[in-house]
Amino acid sequence: MFKTLKSHFDTTLESLKLIKQSEASKTRYDNTAFLPAALDILETPPNPLGRGVVWVIVSFLMIALIWSIVGSVDIVAIGEGKIIPRGQVKVIQSADLGVVRELHVKEGQAVKAGDALIVLDPTVSGAEVQQAQQALLTAQLELAQSRALADFVAGRPAHYEAPVGADLTASAVQSAYLQQRIDEQRSTLSGLNEARVQRASESRMNIEEGRKLSQQLPLLEERLRDLQSLHEQGLAPKTVVNEAHERAIGMRQDILIRREEGHKAQAAALAANQAYISQRSKFASDALKALTEAEANYRLREEELKKTREKARLTVLRAPVDGYAQQLQLHTVGGVVKAADPLLVIVPKGAELLVEASFPNREVGFLRAGQLVEVKLEAFPFTRYGTLTGRLEQISRDAINDEKRGLLYTAIVAVDAPAQQQSGGKSHQIQPSMIQPGMAASVEIKTGRRSIISYLLSPLSRRVSEAGRER
Repeated sequence: MFKTLKSHFDTTLESLKLIKQSEASKTRYDNTAFLPAALDILETPPNPLGRGVVWVIVSFLMIALIWSIVGSVDIVAIGEGKIIPRGQVKVIQSADLGVVRELHVKEGQAVKAGDALIVLDPTVSGAEVQQAQQALLTAQLELAQSRALADFVAGRPAHYEAPVGADLTASAVQSAYLQQRIDEQRSTLSGLNEARVQRASESRMNIEEGRKLSQQLPLLEERLRDLQSLHEQGLAPKTVVNEAHERAIGMRQDILIRREEGHKAQAAALAANQAYISQRSKFASDALKALTEAEANYRLREEELKKTREKARLTVLRAPVDGYAQQLQLHTVGGVVKAADPLLVIVPKGAELLVEASFPNREVGFLRAGQLVEVKLEAFPFTRYGTLTGRLEQISRDAINDEKRGLLYTAIVAVDAPAQQQSGGKSHQIQPSMIQPGMAASVEIKTGRRSIISYLLSPLSRRVSEAGRER
């Protein structure tokens, strides 16, 4: 490229030399004063001013071309946004439908964290709290009764302790019900125990009687054989033998009957014992089930009380931070508010100011956290007040679709402290007290540099690359 420029420069010098030589050989102006008009025009040399203008234009174009090749400009990503406090403004809303009972705030009023701003009518929420408290006390009484019954099942003393604050009548009813269930269980177990003892006694008695008859039967059979022998010898009458034979048969029947009754009594004793065990198991199972249900009901009532208390607490809308009340929507006591409707906003006091700006989709690929930023406030012309400096803190991972500007990415810019700001020789400087949340701001971020000629040729290159593809 430099060889080409040198060649053009040498050619220009040669042309200038030839022009000077031709000028020297031409007729001077004062020698043509008395020539005819036509010859005067032909012989008069051209005015050097025109050639000078041409050379000035050519030189300017050459300098501009060289400057466009050598020089470069900054690539700046520009985003539009506004000033916000760190943590955003705090929107005050009602959690439920309500009626305004008290209004303690005015537009622009300074408030402190915890100050009551709006008080809603607590009648409904207060009644719900009382109802939940009563339900919790009832659940506590049932739980105490179930625990005492579980102690009785486990063989420990059934100690019933009424909860603090419980109604005396309700506590006495639960205590009486507990004692009634214990007495019924004891009575039932006592009856079943007597039945199984009686059946066991009958079984033992029948078994003993059968064993006794079994021991007597051999003696009776031996006597029968002796009588039969004597009868055969003619020493004993037939009637005596028959009587002995009948007693032997009767004893055998008695033995069978005693054994059968003994088995029945033994089965009845086992059934009575099983009924006794089943009653104890069923009572224990019912008691444990009642304890489990009472504990679950107690936890449920406890959570319901927490929920109703929280609902009652939310009837008083308080300031979450120190700041200033803005955008107040209520001005009348007795007005109705709907759930989730914004009632006012609290602008935090002394919070670090940030800039929330939106950048077009084409710029986001060159933005990185930590880049230096210049912020221009619309309320303070930068030509007079200068700009604010800062750093890009974060940029969103996804775009939002704006109907007018298309896809936009949201960026957060942290503005430098006042001590780090530079006046830039401006007559005025923006002070922290002058900046208010909501001010419109323009954010400029230098993302690189490019040559001037590439900037000028970029539209042409794009048109060339996109041309010739239409149907």
